[in-house]
Amino acid sequence: IITAQNSAGKAAKTITYTRKVATQGSIVNPKEKVNSKPVIKFITPAKTGSTITTKTYIVKAKVTNATAKGITVTLNGKAIEGVNYNQKTGQLLIRVNLKSGNNTILVNARNAKGISKQTTLIKYRTIPETEKGRGN
Repeated sequence: IITAQNSAGKAAKTITYTRKVATQGSIVNPKEKVNSKPVIKFITPAKTGSTITTKTYIVKAKVTNATAKGITVTLNGKAIEGVNYNQKTGQLLIRVNLKSGNNTILVNARNAKGISKQTTLIKYRTIPETEKGRGN
């Protein structure tokens, strides 16, 4: 109840505010107007199962219909903190330190319409000293 008073008299007004409560597994953002669940597409690596010879790698993906709060990323089952997401362009950049062998990157994105998941596999192969400098 809001009450105001001046020399002309006193007035009161009742205002009711209702906020939708988020349910488990959803994000409610009154500014978010989406028509479909998020879409995730890996840019690099372009093909799952790609072999990489550098330990540190930047994974790039395009994620649409999402917000930064709605995106989580894991590397080999462990959460990665500090991913870089530009909501305007949809560009997601993830710096990963690869282990020798297979590395699985999972991107989860959610909004009010649902959850999307996309996985890619990167094979990290160290170059033996005998091969270094041969252009491999």
